[in-house]
Amino acid sequence: MVMSKRERTVGILTVTVLGLLGVYQFVVDPLLVRKHDLDDQIAARRADMDRNNDLYDRSKRAGVVWSQMVTGGLRKDPSEAESVVLHSVRDWAQEAGMSLTGLTPARPEKDKDFFKITVRATATGKMAEISRFLFKIQNSTIPIRVTELQINNHGKEGIDDLGVQLAISTVYLAPDSDKPRAPGAVSLAEVRR
Repeated sequence: MVMSKRERTVGILTVTVLGLLGVYQFVVDPLLVRKHDLDDQIAARRADMDRNNDLYDRSKRAGVVWSQMVTGGLRKDPSEAESVVLHSVRDWAQEAGMSLTGLTPARPEKDKDFFKITVRATATGKMAEISRFLFKIQNSTIPIRVTELQINNHGKEGIDDLGVQLAISTVYLAPDSDKPRAPGAVSLAEVRR
């Protein structure tokens, strides 16, 4: 059987097209799918690496804050922790120019490996004095935070004479005898070295 030139051309084109489709289906398409999967895996690994780097950075920053707390004010003795807070609050109120009218500590509460002491304070002062007082609390080296804050107009309307009631809490380490020591745990004395 003799094929004409036209039939030969159509046959060659058909075989070529079928061959190209076969190459695409069995070679190129699986490679493209594999490339897409690898790109997705690379993106996932980069996201994991970014998360791990962020966790590592936060861990380093938390370690620095922890060491500052341990050396600057985290206590083991409840009376010492309470005393530090009471003296600090009195000093900050005096430095800010506020008139401190009441300062009463509450009974310690257990919170995981720590005990929390809350001190209730009542004071009067101007808005600028109150803001200086709160700034001193915020930038303190001892572990302290304001848990409640209420500001009232103490005098007449339009006069900058305010009454402040706030609850300030601090933490101290639970005594070692109260908690079991985990294997490989580091004591406070070892951290301070």
